Amino acid sequence: MSQLFEHALTVFMAFFAIMNPIANTTVFAGLTGSMGKSEQVKIAVKSLTITFVIIVLFSILGKSIFHLFG
Repeated sequence: MSQLFEHALTVFMAFFAIMNPIANTTVFAGLTGSMGKSEQVKIAVKSLTITFVIIVLFSILGKSIFHLFG
């Protein structure tokens, strides 16, 4: 169980570094600054859902995708 936790933490930290939420917060604020709060929440949830789906797809199918392109 310790190895599983260690691996999960390593993967989370890698995803956190890749997504860089601190820098992307300013981009999000700049793009949605004139919108209402509810609209900002809808856009944030949609963005996170799409990001999650892409990460899961690449996690599951990544090796196959790389083999497809050589």
